[in-house]
Amino acid sequence: MLVVDRFLPQESLHLFNTEAFFRLHADGRGHYFQWLVDQHACITAHFTEVTPGVFRSPARGTFGALSHIPGVTLDDLQSFVSEISAYLQTCGGKVIEVLLPPLQHDPAGVSVQYFLFRADGFAESSVDLNHAQCVDAQPFADKINYANRKRLNKCRREGFEVSAVVAERLSDVYATIAENRASRGYPMTMGEEPLRQMQELFPDAVQLYACEHQGQIAAAAICLQLSPDVLYVFYWGDRPGYSQYSPVVPIAEYLYQSCQTRGIGLLDVGTSTLDVRPNFGLIHFKRALGFSESLKFRLEKRLEP
Repeated sequence: MLVVDRFLPQESLHLFNTEAFFRLHADGRGHYFQWLVDQHACITAHFTEVTPGVFRSPARGTFGALSHIPGVTLDDLQSFVSEISAYLQTCGGKVIEVLLPPLQHDPAGVSVQYFLFRADGFAESSVDLNHAQCVDAQPFADKINYANRKRLNKCRREGFEVSAVVAERLSDVYATIAENRASRGYPMTMGEEPLRQMQELFPDAVQLYACEHQGQIAAAAICLQLSPDVLYVFYWGDRPGYSQYSPVVPIAEYLYQSCQTRGIGLLDVGTSTLDVRPNFGLIHFKRALGFSESLKFRLEKRLEP
């Protein structure tokens, strides 16, 4: 049975499907959908009106789609998707968009979602290449190319040190990454204050890291723990002037080792394409650090008047 905006507790939600994340961006124009079996929530998704008549999952965030507990039947998943479409049509929806997780997050689960949305009349509107790396017992240095091993060793010799840093240092971390992106002609897609708000809402999920050298941050990363098994690098980068060292490489090693220690199985460093346009330099950079590609789909359904 479909229920709307009741916000019932459910296990197995990724960060972007939590009630708190939905409320952060819904602004009164969204709906939080859940499917009940024996009066217990077992599937969750949310859609927010981002422009008149266009509902997206999620309004903000790298992906949304469905979160469900283990053992949910395909029949229930299909009925849930179908009833969401019908409900949004009654809300004046003309277009429904859904951003699926990258395939590497759960190859079987994401494949099922792709099929179900397509069976309900959705079609691909875009596809990106996402880069991630399975975390296992193999040392990070054994997974990267020769040039990056040299950079890693150089940073060690020169005294670069990486650590997780406290929430109060968000401004320092943010400024470092903003300088990196500005030097390459890229804006920050999220401001510092919205990030601070996310940090307050999700103190355990928003994680800050810094690589410091002689008292200055040389590189930094802002990560989100999306689930017990996925750590996502939301932003990272070197401060301009440190290109000869590439201190983001020891940050990547530190994140990988942290995942090993905490039992996190996947380190996700995000997409390397935009609107089906590849960023070849970024792809090469991520591959050289041991990350590999998987597909990340955006699907769209146009509703009948």
